[in-house]
Amino acid sequence: MNIKIKTILLVSVLIFTVIPLIVVAIFSISNLVNYSHNKTDDAANAAVKSKYSAVNYYFESTTEELKSLGELEAVKNVTSDKKSAQTALSQYMSGNDALDYIFTDNSGNVLFSISGNVEEASVFSAFTDDVNQDAYISPLQTDGNYYSENVLYIAVKVQDSGYLWKAVSANHIMNVLSDTEFSKDGFISLIDKNGNIINFNEQVVKYDDISEKGIKDNVKELKVEDINDTSMTEKDAGSYHLYYRPLTFSPDWILSAIVTKSALNEYSKSAIINTSSVVVICLILCLLIGFIVVRSITKPMNSMIKTMKDILHSEKGEDIRFNIKSRNDFKAISESFNNLLDEVSLSQERHKTVADISNSILFEWDFQKEMMYVSDNFKNRFDIDITNATLQNGRFIDSLMESEFADTYKRDMTLLIKNKNAFSNEYQAKASSGEYEWISLRAECVTDRLGEILRVIGVITDIDKEKNMEIKLSERASYDFLSQLYNRNTFERVFVKELERRGMNKVAVLFVDLDDFKFINDRYGHSVGDEVIKYVSDVIRSKVEGRDGFAGRFGGDEYVMCITNKDDINNIEYLSQEIIDKLYTGYRASTGVMINILCSIGIAICPEHGETAAELIKHADAAMYFVKKNGKSNYHIYVESDTESSDNYY
Repeated sequence: MNIKIKTILLVSVLIFTVIPLIVVAIFSISNLVNYSHNKTDDAANAAVKSKYSAVNYYFESTTEELKSLGELEAVKNVTSDKKSAQTALSQYMSGNDALDYIFTDNSGNVLFSISGNVEEASVFSAFTDDVNQDAYISPLQTDGNYYSENVLYIAVKVQDSGYLWKAVSANHIMNVLSDTEFSKDGFISLIDKNGNIINFNEQVVKYDDISEKGIKDNVKELKVEDINDTSMTEKDAGSYHLYYRPLTFSPDWILSAIVTKSALNEYSKSAIINTSSVVVICLILCLLIGFIVVRSITKPMNSMIKTMKDILHSEKGEDIRFNIKSRNDFKAISESFNNLLDEVSLSQERHKTVADISNSILFEWDFQKEMMYVSDNFKNRFDIDITNATLQNGRFIDSLMESEFADTYKRDMTLLIKNKNAFSNEYQAKASSGEYEWISLRAECVTDRLGEILRVIGVITDIDKEKNMEIKLSERASYDFLSQLYNRNTFERVFVKELERRGMNKVAVLFVDLDDFKFINDRYGHSVGDEVIKYVSDVIRSKVEGRDGFAGRFGGDEYVMCITNKDDINNIEYLSQEIIDKLYTGYRASTGVMINILCSIGIAICPEHGETAAELIKHADAAMYFVKKNGKSNYHIYVESDTESSDNYY
């Protein structure tokens, strides 16, 4: 299975199912969170509004109470009769929520205190300038010098006599606030300008004792002048959220609803949980459906690819077919493939039959798989396991060749791969019979659109009979029929090549001519003459055979020998004399007659006497002619004067 296709399908499932669900879930949860916040805002507003009226009512009624007490004649005449005023207030204090009643002059000096706890207090002088209305509520007093608990003072002005103060316990105010619950972990509090809080988690907390940093950093920042007294204001305070508005009767106090951040989501938690659960279930279902869809596509594809691999690596003759059980397009595709396989199998059988009945071997070298395929008739001709052959640079049959042909084959294959074209050549390879036979190998490259080689296809043809016949014909054309030595043309051609490759070595040429051969023909007949020619040829051949030399018959009774052996050249005169002596020993003809054969030998050596084949043969001929003129049956090494004295009949 191609992983890219599977990845595309899975990504498609994610894009068209999972991602939309996640987007919907995020949108829904966001709306639920906003809904919860709005519900909390509404609840806080309602609670603050409700408690705002209760707190205002408390302070209004307390203020009215102080005003009524200030209208008493005894209180009005406090400057002249302090004791009567004190007695009147003491009677009223019984059963009241007041901790104390204090009367101060206009400068804040204490005239009397009902409880007797307050005699001199600078605190009142600090507030007198603020009692510029009918009533005043002081910030929370937390010093504990006069009372055992935190208090706040409510004051009214009594004509020109001074100020009447009522000390009220903060706990009493807290009781007024704590009977309203608007949210889990939410409470209504009063916060003064100094940051002290009444009813923070059902406690009166001084600013210095606040441990929650978020609250402590924010409660002193609540500026009454920045707050619209007709609306609610919000503020984040660490792990808390504040909803607040100022009191009508005092600029030093703010009524606030404090709720924890976790409580903001109180109304949406269950809905979020339910929504998340539904989304998770839908995600699981979508993934399951997507997996089923992807599997329904990839499973038949995997099966088809596996079948293709099995076909690719199957042994010949195995009948492997696509078997897709699903009833969809893959079924039709598999059937089409099966039909194609049948056609390919039939085509292979046709090609196999053609290859088997022909004298040619087909091969294919697959570059991608580094494998060599050959037709079945290959193993009948050559004893080599093609599966273990080294395919580097196309080598496989070179192991059956001798070094000369193996090197040529490797060079041909290297050029084929380099040039990416075709080639044809002939080689000798060892057949299953053990004999070296001639073959013709033709090969051609098959490339892709980028010019890279995909495979090399070729054919090996048995040309042994034709090649041997060609060699025999070539040999017949190269050799003298009677002597079986090189004829003149062949000798000269081979002699030229020998001179080209001699390097610094010497090469000698001997021109041998039989003396009075015409007499032998005339006296004993041409058949005996032919026997003599063969005998002389055998003697000459024996002097060059196995010694890297060669000889040829130039026609009639003339022979030429090429000597390349260093020792023979150094003893060239001795070699020449051996030939003369051997021939003179005589030959017994088929008629029984003993014939003594005489010869004259001319010698030329390369490079002393010339460097070309024509020069050397000409000079050897001139040296031989010198012998003819000077008594025959001898040898002579060429000198320059030989050319001048000869008739150059060569």
